[in-house]
Amino acid sequence: MGMCKGNLGNLLQHWVLCETLDLLMKSRFDHLHLTCTHSMAPWSVLEPVDYSSKHSPRVHRRRYFDKVRNRSNQSQASIYEECWSRCSVQQGVPYPSSAVFAFNFWRTKLSLSLCEADERTASEIDGWLRQMEIAERLSVGALYRGDWRDQLAALNMQNILADVHVIELDPMQFDKRNPGNEQVRNGAILYPDDMGRIVEAVKNVKRPIVLQLTSYDVNNNNSLELTVPAMLAPLTAADFVLSARVSPNAQMVSLVLTRGLTLWDTPESLGQQFNRWLQG
Repeated sequence: MGMCKGNLGNLLQHWVLCETLDLLMKSRFDHLHLTCTHSMAPWSVLEPVDYSSKHSPRVHRRRYFDKVRNRSNQSQASIYEECWSRCSVQQGVPYPSSAVFAFNFWRTKLSLSLCEADERTASEIDGWLRQMEIAERLSVGALYRGDWRDQLAALNMQNILADVHVIELDPMQFDKRNPGNEQVRNGAILYPDDMGRIVEAVKNVKRPIVLQLTSYDVNNNNSLELTVPAMLAPLTAADFVLSARVSPNAQMVSLVLTRGLTLWDTPESLGQQFNRWLQG
């Protein structure tokens, strides 16, 4: 079983994903194709933290997560919390991946293309995809082992007959500088030239597309003021529109861009909703 940090980043990533999927279902899309470039294990236990260190940053980050997973007032639960509760067996643990969230949330046809570089995690994903009840439900259930950049062309998304494509890019961080060479490229980081790879991979896809890009850190002089424009520029030039910007603090942001459909009235509305929910 995998391990996850169990922090605000997990809440941000999957709350935004569930809200996005909910709007797509309400828009009456039938067949969803979800691509995850940085897939988690289907189920993860939480990394240990020492709660006795009350002023530890790790404890502070975990308390956001614990507050949500231990909420007792389910009458006002978000759709994310409701789906999370259905997926997990004991107060939100083990924690589900994006693929598991989608599998439990989406009611009609579903295809999954999951990229994972870590061999052990990839094997756990493979075992989950091969379970009879999972395989029988999926129109496509594909695992791509290795760096997502090497697998992107192999996805052939234009050949998957889905009504809408959702691509989740969930790196540790977006770095505004491209690496000097391929040898120093970090597979867990997203770079400006990766935006070009994404544009190239979807240029022939005729169906509506949703991109969710999340960055969790701003170290190495990568403030959101610098990285967000660097992420957006190549995508808006390729006819993607910023639909939502969700940023709970100066370190983290999750962007939702769309091509061929409209989700929210303004990019700020979902972020305002998330921050109200987080204070809950």
